[in-house]
Amino acid sequence: EAAKEQGLDQRQSYLTDFAKYQEQLSRNYVYEDNVTAQMVEQAYKRSKESLKTSHILILCNWDATPQDTLVAYNKAKELRQMVLNTPDNFNDIAAKYLEEPKADESRGSLDHFTVFEMVYPYESVAYNLKVGEISDLVRTQFGYHIVKLEDRRPVLPKRTVSHIMIGTRFDSLDTAKDRIMEISGLLEKGVAFEDLAKQYSDDKNTGINGGLMRPFTKGDLKAPPFEDAAFALTQKGQISAPVQTRFGWHIIRLEDMGKSPTFEDEEERLTKMVKLGDRAKIVTTAVSQKIKEELGFQAYPYKSSFMAVLNDSVFNRKWRFVPFENKENRLLFTIGTKTYFYNDFGAYLE
Repeated sequence: EAAKEQGLDQRQSYLTDFAKYQEQLSRNYVYEDNVTAQMVEQAYKRSKESLKTSHILILCNWDATPQDTLVAYNKAKELRQMVLNTPDNFNDIAAKYLEEPKADESRGSLDHFTVFEMVYPYESVAYNLKVGEISDLVRTQFGYHIVKLEDRRPVLPKRTVSHIMIGTRFDSLDTAKDRIMEISGLLEKGVAFEDLAKQYSDDKNTGINGGLMRPFTKGDLKAPPFEDAAFALTQKGQISAPVQTRFGWHIIRLEDMGKSPTFEDEEERLTKMVKLGDRAKIVTTAVSQKIKEELGFQAYPYKSSFMAVLNDSVFNRKWRFVPFENKENRLLFTIGTKTYFYNDFGAYLE
């Protein structure tokens, strides 16, 4: 307020600097929007395909010491060379060396996945592989991965079906089969599907709605026999023969074949996911790098000595800086023609 009363906000020098600041800020926002838009478009394209991969993981989180990180890296590097020499033995090697629970059972094989269902570095590498190709080492928050692309297939439009399920949790497999066959016979006699679902289905969540399920595509339910039977139906109202899954026996009716969403349909949802997920870090890094380039930022390799004098008190503004002496006061970074030494930055932080 005092500055305004003195008219400082009307000075030409202030107005010029403020205009430059506004222009710089607007350019950064535009650039951020452009990067976000590119990642949304990438996500949409990837959503059209589902991938199946195998991997070998050597655990090493971000907090690991440099020594432990190097050990993990070298181990992963050796394993990658091993699988490159004998690519047909990838899953045998994974079963022996993969560092995750039940590795001997999974043998490194993962379920099909699509966009946003894996951490971004893993997803990006997988989508850029050809079927049968083995990746270089992939670093994530879990450690070092070696990825092999096993299969890629188009993501089919989500279908809506209703089903009647007779589970095997309480009945034997034979009893459940007898019951589903009885229900199949009632359907052939003209009894309404909805009525039978409400009365007999062991899936109570859908039974109360006449067996109606949420839309899904292949891979969503993790029940291949059910999904295959549902996607084999070709006409609305068509009813399948009884189908056995690990949950029990099912009869499926097709309600809607669905349509593939357009980019416009998905743009808002994908934009939110890009901004909330680990892709947001990619956007922030790209914008930061752009700003550094425009300002002529250059860092020097002496940061470690300065970081050694910092502690947690800097976060609550209780840290006190002791200036470096002469030769110890090294150059930390430059911005354009301006240079900043340890003592400059230390005084700023304090």
